[in-house]
Amino acid sequence: MDQIRSSKGDAAKARRCHKQEDELQSELAEKEMRIARRTFIAYMPASLAVLKSGLGQKETRSAAPDFTLPDLDAKRIALSDFSDNIVVLDFWATWCEPCVVEIPNLNALQERYAARGLRVIGVVVESGSVKDIRQFLTKHKVNYQLLIGNDAVVNKYKVIGFPMTFLIDRQRQIHKKYVGARSAKDLNVARDVQALLAAWGKKE
Repeated sequence: MDQIRSSKGDAAKARRCHKQEDELQSELAEKEMRIARRTFIAYMPASLAVLKSGLGQKETRSAAPDFTLPDLDAKRIALSDFSDNIVVLDFWATWCEPCVVEIPNLNALQERYAARGLRVIGVVVESGSVKDIRQFLTKHKVNYQLLIGNDAVVNKYKVIGFPMTFLIDRQRQIHKKYVGARSAKDLNVARDVQALLAAWGKKE
């Protein structure tokens, strides 16, 4: 009987060890992904030539994963809340210089096309506390919806670096994906937004 109890105890210990190992591996994988995204930004100037060749803009037709994230007031906001809108979904970070440069362009998109059904959503990730983000916003004005992202939503959208922007149509399909920052990105996004709005019948 003592041997049976000992055997069961050893099995339980082994299961706990395996669980701890799995959790550690998962944590290490998340850390490696965060480092990879920051490395992507660090080498952004060198990668711009590749992005300008056309690889930075990709047409895709896949369902946009739904998510629910808090805004800066802790209100829970879901992508499905914008089911009657065309959405520009931008993943960014406050420490990412190319992301900051794009803020005025996103402000302009929101201002120009909001009345026709466009919503710009900025998912800010890896940028500290809400207080840190609010401090950033005292210097950089944003007129569109901001949500605080996490690893789960970043992984859902397979974000490999910042900024990464998605154009989502009213059928909740990802229409275009824009990887990184390019000199003509704002023009390309605006053109694609106009095309979707026109197809929806929302002409100027």
